[in-house]
Amino acid sequence: QASPFQQHLMVAVPSAWPFKKAMDQVRAAQELSAGAFQRVNEGFNYRVDLVIAHCREDLTWLSTKLQGVPRLTTLLIYE
Repeated sequence: QASPFQQHLMVAVPSAWPFKKAMDQVRAAQELSAGAFQRVNEGFNYRVDLVIAHCREDLTWLSTKLQGVPRLTTLLIYE
């Protein structure tokens, strides 16, 4: 989560952080995922690779946050 100051910078200084471009990419990803969820509901099976890069952080959150993932999912953890 970004701090209030970081949020201010993201919106106020577009050259420092391309906020509009990032939001456009988020919207495009949401549209793609909506179509993908529809195909899954129709029986299509996707292969998904989840990649997590971390540096000595606690990973216990994985057991609660990664539920309901597609059947053909691979979890890759890099330290």
